[in-house]
Amino acid sequence: MHPSEEFMNYYIKYEPKIRSYIQRLVFDSTDAEDIMQSTAMLLWKKHDQFKADQAFLPWAYKFAYNEIRNYYRKHEKSKKLLLDPDCIDQLADTSLKNSSQLEELKASLDDCLYKLDNSDRRLIEYRYCEDGKINDLAEKQKTTPNALSKALQKIRQKLHICVRSNQEHS
Repeated sequence: MHPSEEFMNYYIKYEPKIRSYIQRLVFDSTDAEDIMQSTAMLLWKKHDQFKADQAFLPWAYKFAYNEIRNYYRKHEKSKKLLLDPDCIDQLADTSLKNSSQLEELKASLDDCLYKLDNSDRRLIEYRYCEDGKINDLAEKQKTTPNALSKALQKIRQKLHICVRSNQEHS
């Protein structure tokens, strides 16, 4: 595989995590998107420096972090930014530490969702992935909204227990 193709595979895989990292540190969504774009361009310009035997995400985070720092330096006078450089450093460190924990939780939740029976999984997907309304589904299924709410509560409880159990065993 050509090195630039390998780089693109890594970038595509980790782009949502890089975006999330930036959004956690830059509160204005338009500015965060601008920083994401400049980070992407910078990563591409420097892609020949990336070595396949190194971890892509920490490498990419360094570029994103520098772009965030540049953003705060550039806008410290023109905007009333609430964060000083030390605070940005602390947020970045905390964000990196929490991102691995969040990834573990997400993987555990995915595993637990897979273990649900089809009707329970479908109800969760309808409610949370499709942003479905309880009243609409109750009408379709000829049941009461209260009955569906209780069913969702039981499913969430199952998922909570499953995720906790997975975390204790890892």
